[in-house]
Amino acid sequence: MFLKEQQQVKSIIEKLLTFAACVLCFLPASPQALQAQDVGDSLLVAIGCGNCHDGIAKNDDLRSKAPDLTFAGEKYNPAYLFSFLQQPEPVRFYLEHERMPDFRFSEQEALAVALFLSQQISLPENAAQIETISELLQESNAVISTEARTLIHESTCLQCHKLDGQGETKALELAKIGYRLNLDWAQKYIVSPQVFGVPETRMPSPLFLYDAASDSYQPAVQFAGAKLKKIAAYLFERGADERNTLQQQFERAKVDYPDISAADGQKIFLSQNCIACHRFAPLQPVWDKNAPDLSGEGIRVQREWLSQYLLQIKTLRPLGFYPGSGSRMPDFRLTSAEVSDLTEALMNKTKRPAKPHAIEARKLSVFSMNKARALLESRLSCLGCHRLGEKGGIIGPDLSGLKARLQPEFVFQIIDQPRATVPHTIMPRIAMPAKTRELIANYLVQQDVPAQPVAQPSLTDSPPFFAQQQSGVVALYQQNCAICHGLDGKGDGVNAAFMPTAPTNHADTNYMSGRVDDTLFDGIYVGGLILGKSHLMPGFGEMLSRQQIWDLVAYMRQLCECRQPDWAADNQ
Repeated sequence: MFLKEQQQVKSIIEKLLTFAACVLCFLPASPQALQAQDVGDSLLVAIGCGNCHDGIAKNDDLRSKAPDLTFAGEKYNPAYLFSFLQQPEPVRFYLEHERMPDFRFSEQEALAVALFLSQQISLPENAAQIETISELLQESNAVISTEARTLIHESTCLQCHKLDGQGETKALELAKIGYRLNLDWAQKYIVSPQVFGVPETRMPSPLFLYDAASDSYQPAVQFAGAKLKKIAAYLFERGADERNTLQQQFERAKVDYPDISAADGQKIFLSQNCIACHRFAPLQPVWDKNAPDLSGEGIRVQREWLSQYLLQIKTLRPLGFYPGSGSRMPDFRLTSAEVSDLTEALMNKTKRPAKPHAIEARKLSVFSMNKARALLESRLSCLGCHRLGEKGGIIGPDLSGLKARLQPEFVFQIIDQPRATVPHTIMPRIAMPAKTRELIANYLVQQDVPAQPVAQPSLTDSPPFFAQQQSGVVALYQQNCAICHGLDGKGDGVNAAFMPTAPTNHADTNYMSGRVDDTLFDGIYVGGLILGKSHLMPGFGEMLSRQQIWDLVAYMRQLCECRQPDWAADNQ
């Protein structure tokens, strides 16, 4: 009788708590919170979060404000690019929120991208008109007594630009021109900013005007050519020392890393989705989006963790959002106020997945905690992709200390229904008893195993690859297998280094010719454990169709250039 009364009281308390929670949901937010959310929503769009993330409106204006990199090799000093990519500094102070984020490039990675950009010399079609001033520049021997600084003032440059503390910050700092840019390009730009600048540039053509009759630029003032040469020479003389320093660093890097190439830089350029913000005519982006959907961020992460993460970005997916792509969440160097506003906006994004979870939250005993840890380390495949303490792969986010990062309900959902919760994920639904699934979910949201960070793989040592550029079974293999087994199936994928057992070499003719097709199918469908192989190889049977798995088996036969034993064929 006493037990029945206890259960009744417990039921009443639970109903009251549920009612109270519902009431709180309908209470209006404070004016301060609403204001922070509005500001945060605007900031999310302004800095371009939606250009990589789903769930945020895209900022198409960014591509008109950020530099056009189609002719980066004509415009920029490659030594400056090498330095800038390692530590981006504010350049366009006139932009309110937009900024170049920090991708934490190493010297090798920055060198690769700088070499790639230095090869981009495709000038706009109408730039040919500017070449008509070349003769004027070469023949400009007129003596001008006016100093270059005075010429700069006369040309109204300081109405927008700053130089030695004078002028405005509506445009770039003139003192940096001499080491940032190439002299020839700077002279052409001064002739006609509209040809090279961002589409809405307000910079006038102070010295030359376009003449439609001759389809050329003609002097607008006396001694225009000589004045242009003097202004440019002065600005580049100002930057000579810094230019020399940057050049020495650049040359040293090329000697230290002779194997780094522009081709490496192109892969890195694509992997970081630079085209999402910069115009770049020669290439198309690999993806429309390459980052998590933020429409449900408020029910996914813990508020305090999100705030700390935005303040100090740390790598969550070392191998990229799409495994193998190498994409990184860059650091926007946000202020505390910006972090506060963004956190408020993101925590109010509470779109829920299509399917509810079916896992019950409960406090685990010490025995159950130890049992769950043992299952993860010796039987389940979770640590093939995720780390826990000192063990595990680096394909997915680290599970260590997960309770500080994710909300329990989200953890339950993604374990129970990975693709219904996060449609883009390659995480398969692992076949296991419901009680085991419940045990693992509860363990993960209660354990506080300290993280053991690993170095983020170099984008030059482990070049990015893009399954999205492939089709058919090749794309299927690269999406699901190559990160461990390697692009050529040799067992040398970037995640292989974190496995206690080397992944199977699908290109090994001797080994693969002894394996039956049905056995390969079973390994893909159920996982490595069923074949007496590593338990860290997951089963994809609940994610891939049977036909897709048979396609993968056939592709493995291509990789090994072999077939199954004759005795296993149907015609025997």
